[in-house]
Amino acid sequence: MIEIKLFIIFVVVLFLDGLVLPAFFGFTSSFLSLLVLIVPILYMGSTRQSVAYGLLFSFISESLRGLNFGDIAIPFLFTVTVIYLTQRFLEIKYTYDTRFSLSKSALIAFMSVVFIYVFSSIFKQGINL
Repeated sequence: MIEIKLFIIFVVVLFLDGLVLPAFFGFTSSFLSLLVLIVPILYMGSTRQSVAYGLLFSFISESLRGLNFGDIAIPFLFTVTVIYLTQRFLEIKYTYDTRFSLSKSALIAFMSVVFIYVFSSIFKQGINL
């Protein structure tokens, strides 16, 4: 069931990121679709299933944006590896099975910002090459 929800969210975000936001606000690119790729990994952990869905979504996003093969997928895999090593090193538990608390939400928000920055910096370096 969670896979269907993630797919629906991804399709809506691609629609917003590709058509609605540029038309209304003039954005040439936004971090919304990159955020949808990274946040489920932070939330559910870097399992095989979540990484496979992230790769599928990154390939779909690359093909719809007209990017080269691997422009989003390679930074995604690097970021997932960094997330996995960070969670193992700091022994951070995944928030998917735990109860809600403000401290966990603040930690996830901070980690999301850090890893989106890592992902976007690697993504921009790949485009500039």
